[in-house]
Amino acid sequence: MKVRVLFDPNDLGEIQVWGPDDEAPVQVLALDQKGTRGLTLTQNELIRTAMRESGAEKDDPSARQRAHYEIAQCC
Repeated sequence: MKVRVLFDPNDLGEIQVWGPDDEAPVQVLALDQKGTRGLTLTQNELIRTAMRESGAEKDDPSARQRAHYEIAQCC
């Protein structure tokens, strides 16, 4: 099934999804609202790169918070 997905690159806290026959989107919230509300696509990419470079697992919340903090301090 094909769906249409739309997201705001300045806030990854939610996406909009349209099913094949939908006229209006369904709002889908990110599971981690604290970590994603207001998070930009660029910030997320920097966090993922920092985690990868440090050897952290991509689903490690502590490593994600640490990377987020370090990026916030320097930028």
